[in-house]
Amino acid sequence: MPDLLNQLSDYARQLDDATPPLQSFVKPVTARPPRRVLTRPWVVLAGAAIGILILVGLPLLIADSWHDTPPAHAPTPTTVAPPTTTVTAPETAVPTTAVEVLTLEAPGGLDSAVAWSPDGTVLTTAVHGEVKVWDATTGRLIERQELDHIGGAQSLLWSPDGTRIAINSDGSQSGVYDATTGDLMLDELGDRALAWSPDGSRLVVGGAWGWSAVIDATAGDEELTLPFCPGPYSWVAAAAWSPDDTRIATTCQASVTIWDADSGDEMLTLTSDSEPPYAGDGVTEIEWSPDGTRIATAGDEQPTPAVWDADTGDRLLALIGHTGGVHAVAWSPDSTRLATASDDGTAVIWDGGSGDLLATLVGHTGVVTDIAWSPDGTRIATVSSDGTVKIWQVSATEQGGDGP
Repeated sequence: MPDLLNQLSDYARQLDDATPPLQSFVKPVTARPPRRVLTRPWVVLAGAAIGILILVGLPLLIADSWHDTPPAHAPTPTTVAPPTTTVTAPETAVPTTAVEVLTLEAPGGLDSAVAWSPDGTVLTTAVHGEVKVWDATTGRLIERQELDHIGGAQSLLWSPDGTRIAINSDGSQSGVYDATTGDLMLDELGDRALAWSPDGSRLVVGGAWGWSAVIDATAGDEELTLPFCPGPYSWVAAAAWSPDDTRIATTCQASVTIWDADSGDEMLTLTSDSEPPYAGDGVTEIEWSPDGTRIATAGDEQPTPAVWDADTGDRLLALIGHTGGVHAVAWSPDSTRLATASDDGTAVIWDGGSGDLLATLVGHTGVVTDIAWSPDGTRIATVSSDGTVKIWQVSATEQGGDGP
């Protein structure tokens, strides 16, 4: 072991002698003489000119480039189109047009009604006891039938399954008829309010002196009696079922009451509080939106229909645009629009969410007494005291999307 250590020590000394010192790797630095400063006059003038160009030109270049290419965070300029004579709906509304495509002849009268079959293939009218069935595409008269005991028609309603037609009348009893044969299936249902349950198994009926009831739509048996509408001259003028079959709405003078459809318990009352002030018989028309969230009301002696929240009872909209009483209200199948028929001879399509007036249907020369949407939402039928029924093609296009 000592011999090995001695050998290693001798080897280390040899390496020491063979390694040059560190400073031998560093080359000496020779100091350079200082550079001469340029002091010639033309050089000085050229430098000054360049400096001026830089100071003046650079800001101009920056400003020009700012105008040509705005930074990413700068807002994009908006071009405002000049005003035109075309009146368009606000951005919140659905742009809508309605074009008359068919005119059918029917007896004139203030008590007339119109309805589409559930499949949209035929149109039915009831005027002064005369029921007509038309081909909804060609306008060809398919059938005509006299109903002796029916007076002026207030409403004409197809059953949801398309097998029956219910008609109520002013001054005579309502009836349910077979849609194929025209045979009377039920009568003495009431003279004002009439509405099918969503499944077609029941009807709510009502009329003079404030009475209303729920009956079996096949046998006619009374299943539920609703509380009377108070007042010596109170009418239950209209009724509607909620789409989920759980609630019934009936009118009573200037208010609407919502009832539990099974127990008859009162759940909610919609009252106008004179906003709008329903005159005469008060609320005479009512319709539940297909999505179940809203209720539309109108009065045939008041020009301002209203839209209400069906759950809270809050009034959401007052639709201002008619100059005469409103005889009918109808929701579009998708619940986005509402159509109304008026004494002023027009029908109006409204945005169901914002209340904006989307289109006015002009063409009748008398009172427009009833209005109905086709099941696919592309057409509207109106009937008037002028003795005509009109079918209108309705088109709607959402900005950035397609309408129905």
